[in-house]
Amino acid sequence: MYVYHYRLFDRYRKPVVSLAVLADLEAAWRPRTYRYLLRLVRRRFGEGVAASSRPGLADIHDPAVLEDLGEILLDCADGAAWLAGLESAGR
Repeated sequence: MYVYHYRLFDRYRKPVVSLAVLADLEAAWRPRTYRYLLRLVRRRFGEGVAASSRPGLADIHDPAVLEDLGEILLDCADGAAWLAGLESAGR
């Protein structure tokens, strides 16, 4: 799914939305991962900012907050702005 996502973005240079249908037997299960977001932070701002982001991202378990952080990441001009946005979202 990740490969299709980034290939579509690379080809059309438009925002892409990926949708996964969770068909797990346990209705309450939800993915709680931030690895993709951390990868984007590393790619955009470098390893130092990604390392500083890791603890804050690990403390966030609400998917809606992670989604909001994705929007913040797109709007940030630099790593300092991203870290400030991450800090305010984690409160």
